[in-house]
Amino acid sequence: VIIGNATSIPGNATSIPGNASSIPGNATSIPGNASSIPGNATSIPGNASRIPGNASSIPGNATSIPGNSSSIAGNATSIPDDATRFPGNATSIPGNASSIPGNATSIPGNSSSIPGNATSIPDDATRFPGTATSIPGNATSIPGNSSSIPGNATSIPDDATRFPVIEQEQFCHSLASQMTTKLPAFCQDSLDQVLMNSLYNWTNPRPLALYIYDDQSPATQIFNTLVLCSESLNAYLAENFVLWAWSLTQKNYYELLTTLATHVGEEIATVIHSSPTELYPLLVCLIFNQGEIKIECVIQGIMSDSEVFGHLIQVRDTFSDQFHLPDTTGLSLTSIQTENWSIPASTLTQVSLESNEFRRVAVDFNEEASSIVRIDRIENTVWLMQYLNQKRIVDARLGHNDTEKLLFHGCQYAAAEQILQQAFDHNRIGRHGASYGQGFYFSTRRDLSDRYAMPNPSTGEKRILMCRVLVGRSCKGDPTMTTCPSNYDSTTGRSGIYVVYSNRHILPEYLITYKKNL
Repeated sequence: VIIGNATSIPGNATSIPGNASSIPGNATSIPGNASSIPGNATSIPGNASRIPGNASSIPGNATSIPGNSSSIAGNATSIPDDATRFPGNATSIPGNASSIPGNATSIPGNSSSIPGNATSIPDDATRFPGTATSIPGNATSIPGNSSSIPGNATSIPDDATRFPVIEQEQFCHSLASQMTTKLPAFCQDSLDQVLMNSLYNWTNPRPLALYIYDDQSPATQIFNTLVLCSESLNAYLAENFVLWAWSLTQKNYYELLTTLATHVGEEIATVIHSSPTELYPLLVCLIFNQGEIKIECVIQGIMSDSEVFGHLIQVRDTFSDQFHLPDTTGLSLTSIQTENWSIPASTLTQVSLESNEFRRVAVDFNEEASSIVRIDRIENTVWLMQYLNQKRIVDARLGHNDTEKLLFHGCQYAAAEQILQQAFDHNRIGRHGASYGQGFYFSTRRDLSDRYAMPNPSTGEKRILMCRVLVGRSCKGDPTMTTCPSNYDSTTGRSGIYVVYSNRHILPEYLITYKKNL
């Protein structure tokens, strides 16, 4: 029953020399050993199937169990192949009486001192097959083993408690098969695009919930079934949040942290990195707070559906659509002449003719004087973040947030696309005049911007950009100005014209394609 004991027992004979004079009476004391091991025969057979190879792991046992030839007589019926596994056993025992005298007094105590060994070995055997090497001298502890091994049959079932995951997985699969409500709809776009659809969405801003989970985890399956598949909670999430999911693995863990640090900040990545795995899955709710993207709440996988619902309501109630971001550029507003401006191309999304958004923009554009062909919403995360950062600086300096205007910019038909691909070009400044400064010109009047909107020769269609412009504090401009005077943010001339000198003061919102009514 003692797997691998072979490596620990060899040499046992050499460790007892000299015992003859110190512990006489071995011959008479070992017979008692025989009475303690017979029961071993009945308990070992079942063990033999659980711990194969036991026989080969006790070579030289003859030298370590004096008198074993007479005491393991009954072993022949329980371990028939004992003779083949221990050839020479008979020859090694005869001289035992003279070689290990006195052992009798040391072995009896062994039976009482290591009786519990039998109960600890069975588990060890299944968990650590090589554990036999860790029980040196076990040969002398066999006497007690006979009474303790029979209970081995009842201790093995404890294996079930060592592997609760199997039962838990079966439980989860059973629950999953009973699900009648589907999981919430998760956005499949990249994180930067998801930010545009949630926190940076001008028309319908919503908090962003990051669902980080292990698809193979029973905890995830339980949370999905008992919480996310709740019909009422599911509906609330769909209406009030944008959901983005990440299926976590060992291989993509650091990719997740890098993605989060890049797009929403290192603090958020650090919070997730420090969350213990036993709390997963996580539903991390992001909002804007004091000009920064912040974690409003981390919903843990161990929470009930009522707890989760309560947290989600709190997040939605505290969500703010004031899109301010921290200053990361250190840009001085009064020293911009040219700028190193590198942004990805903007994305255009056509606005439905039947939508409220289309009607609102059409009213601002004053469509009575023209026929709108189409309206495209302009989306560019990098440009947006630069603009919001700049607005925060201006707002803080002036002490209020009434620092921007919705203005128009007319240009050549093809130039509109170039602006949206590469931003406003400093090299084109002054081509259409610079009466109020050498910057980018905008107007509150659509008809004035229309004069600079050159039509497409083949279709007669024109284009005007509707932009949010950070005018801040304005002063009168003149042709010599290449930037604003100190403590000013824009220059102006006659009514309705504003000039700014940086792309960071401009946020294109809509590209309006139209035809002039005759």
